[in-house]
Amino acid sequence: MKSLPGILSFIKTVDTGSFTRAARMLDISPAAVSKNVARLEDHLATRLLNRTTRSLSMTEDGQLFFDRCRGAVRDLESADQALLEHRSTPMGLLRVSCSVTVGKAVILPLLPAFLAKYPQIQIELVLDDRFADLVADRFDMALRGGRLPNSGMVARKIFSFNVAPYAAHSYLKRFGEPKTVDDLVHHNCLQFRLVNNNTLLEWELESSDKETRAISTSGNLILNDASAIVSMCAAGLGVALLADFLIDADILGHQLKRILPDYARPPLSVYACYPSRKHAPLKTRVFVDYLASTLKTVSRK
Repeated sequence: MKSLPGILSFIKTVDTGSFTRAARMLDISPAAVSKNVARLEDHLATRLLNRTTRSLSMTEDGQLFFDRCRGAVRDLESADQALLEHRSTPMGLLRVSCSVTVGKAVILPLLPAFLAKYPQIQIELVLDDRFADLVADRFDMALRGGRLPNSGMVARKIFSFNVAPYAAHSYLKRFGEPKTVDDLVHHNCLQFRLVNNNTLLEWELESSDKETRAISTSGNLILNDASAIVSMCAAGLGVALLADFLIDADILGHQLKRILPDYARPPLSVYACYPSRKHAPLKTRVFVDYLASTLKTVSRK
């Protein structure tokens, strides 16, 4: 099929937004990509792309052609990936969506050892607290915590963590330590805003005898970054619900105190989510296996 190089060049140009990035993906020169697209336009007798010195955009015919061809190109790429997997060598670009907090605190420290073990895998880790659309945004997988939406994705638990109330010694010295959960209404409680639904995290605490209490709290500071909550709590601004994996042992020993020790939020889990177990690429499977096996041995406070 003589137009195949042009089709591939066109699809990759639209996907990446430039001839240069498409050329890198296809391992040819930008000039060759441009020439391939021009030849395809000549073959179809229509303009597919509007070109300026700064940008590219699809014409109406280009959008129609792109919509019809993109699935076929993905099928070709899947066939190519299947052949690579048949050779049992994990390789290629692995695009991963992950929350900022989990990405920085848990995933990033594990990447050097993983990449050393699988040198032919390239990871693009996108840190964003909003839930990405794996298919539309072309992610191979996502790492998500808490309650998952019913999306039909495969979800494999990677690790669990605890969330409990803490306060700085300096705060407790000024305002006293709450003795019961009801005392929290009299304290400045730092609030965490969930990015995905723009709501505040509920202070839902479970006692040691499994009784759950929803506590009405208020405070003068609202943040949407869990690490920032830890910092402000350690600075003595108020009481906060903190994830155990974010609390450094030195901070816990010298600045923070676990309060209301008989209460905590029910344990939360982080899951690796990907579109299909049956068709998951080898690069995805080895990364998920690596995270699960490594984090399984990580001690939690």
